Formats: sequence, structure tokens, C-alpha cells
Amino acid sequence: PGTANAAILKVRRWNGKGFDLDFSTEVKGSPARLAVGKFAGKKNPSQIVTENALFVWDGKTYQRKEAFKPIPILGVTRPKDDVDRLLVLTLVNSQESIQAYRIDSTAKEAWLVDPVNPQASTEVEWRDMHASTSAFEKMGWPEDMSLGDAMGLWILPKLKDRKLYLYQIKAKRDFDLVKNPDNPRKPTIVYTGVKAYSITVRDITSGQEFWGTPQIQGTAFDVTLEDPKNGGKPGFLTLFSGSTPEKPRILYFFQFD
Repeated sequence: PGTANAAILKVRRWNGKGFDLDFSTEVKGSPARLAVGKFAGKKNPSQIVTENALFVWDGKTYQRKEAFKPIPILGVTRPKDDVDRLLVLTLVNSQESIQAYRIDSTAKEAWLVDPVNPQASTEVEWRDMHASTSAFEKMGWPEDMSLGDAMGLWILPKLKDRKLYLYQIKAKRDFDLVKNPDNPRKPTIVYTGVKAYSITVRDITSGQEFWGTPQIQGTAFDVTLEDPKNGGKPGFLTLFSGSTPEKPRILYFFQFD
């Protein structure tokens, strides 16, 4: 954990019994602005992008390449016919827009290149997005699908239909019923906070929930795919708040069968 404008980036590797610390460094910018992807191709090590830098593995450690200006990172998209691209929020004619950038890690200076409009969902294998509830609502997502601050698209393994499904952090909210003076028989629902979180999978066409995890008390911070402990088994790796100072964060893995 860091401040609003600085953090510690740590990379850990599972050794069979625990997570070894492979890399650690201070980074500028919001801790929430972070993306990891196969920006150099599926056969090459993943690269890390923070709000102000790119980190590239050279075989021994991660080399830092600074950005010219802060990057408003939204997430990562994986087209079926291309390498991963970084999703970035940009302003076009005072309107927020999303651009998909390619990362040229061999460039000496400007490594964020070739911006294009994100491909249609039918043309991607996976897409991961992190934003505030208000930002998702501005993109047109319904309120109940925007509360968890993280969502993505994934072609679920072991399903023969090979179509994309939406996965998201789902919030279970507390609420009060308040008298409605205009309609006494229909009280107004006033939400007072979030009680618990779960990971849910929806049909992208109908919006119907297809699969979900048990609800977990506490705050859900992040969700990604694959189990780092067991050879990358498909599923949802989630980061939740812990209940004690000794364990402020807890990782849960839910395998998708």
C-alpha cells in the first residue's frame, strides 16, 4: 500500500511453499493505475505498466522505462490476431474515449505507440478493465454492474461455445427503505454501503448471471485470471482485505470447472 501518488511495486514468484520476492521498487502515481500483459507477445515474459513507467524483464530483473506523462490506464485487451494492448482513457473533443495502444519495449523513449479504437468484443480473447463506478457508468454500464470497480471479458475454458463472458467484482449493498411521499406504497431504496463482495460471470448478451463465487466479507480490490501456484489453472484470483493487521490482504483463488 502507498499514498495517493506513490506506491511500492512488488513482484513475487511462487516457489512451491511460499512467494519469493523477485523485484521491488518505488513507483510514482496512483497505486490503482497498474496493468500487466503480454505486450511483447505470448511467448515472452509479461510486462508491467504503471501510471508513470514501463517495466521490462531482461532475464535477471525488471528494467524501468519512464513515461513522458502520467498514463490514465483503464486495462488490457488481448485481440485474437495481435499482442496485448494497453487500454487508455483519452479526451477527444472534451469527451472521454478509450484507445488501445501497442507497447514497443525496444524504443528508447516513446514506447506507447500506434493507438487504435479497441476491437469489438467478438474479436478479443480477453479484456480486463479497472475504473471507478462513475467512470464505468459514463461508459454506459448499468449501475449494478459498475460498483465493483473491475470487470473483464473472457472466453471461458472448457466451454464449447467459445464465446466471451463478462466477469466482474459484484458488490452486495446494505440499504434502508425510506418513505416515499409521492407513493406511500412504494418506499425508496437508499443504499448505505457495501456489505460483501463476490465474483460473478454473466452472459454478455443477456446480462444474466451464469456462475458466481461465494460472498466474502470485506473489500474486494482486484480480480485476475489463473492460479500462480498450480501451473496457471484457469479461474479467478482475487485480492480482498484481511481482518487483522498481520494479514491486511488475502488472496483467494476460485477454479473454474
